[in-house]
Amino acid sequence: VRFSFLPPISSDIGLKTMSSSSLSYRPIANATPLGLLAFGTTTAILSAGLCTIAENDRNAALTVGFAFGFGGVVQFLAGIIEFVRNNEFSATAFCVYGGFWLSYGIWKIMETTG
Repeated sequence: VRFSFLPPISSDIGLKTMSSSSLSYRPIANATPLGLLAFGTTTAILSAGLCTIAENDRNAALTVGFAFGFGGVVQFLAGIIEFVRNNEFSATAFCVYGGFWLSYGIWKIMETTG
């Protein structure tokens, strides 16, 4: 079902870049798989530590690293790319979860260092 008040769906979402002689077109990749992978991997590492599947000290260091790098920064960037692609739901979800993982990493560092 297609509603008349919605804009037409375009499959050629991308950025226009200037070349030396003409205007070229470069499509932007879908960042949803990257954002979901970042969320799932970081959540699985945290859950393994909470369920005592992994050693707590080793898992805490691994979780902080993944919370900053993969769950935080990468997922937030995936959200920004989704904003550029006009996919507001994925962009909002990835930016919110990316911000959560960044704040979780900061909290764990502050808790560890006192």
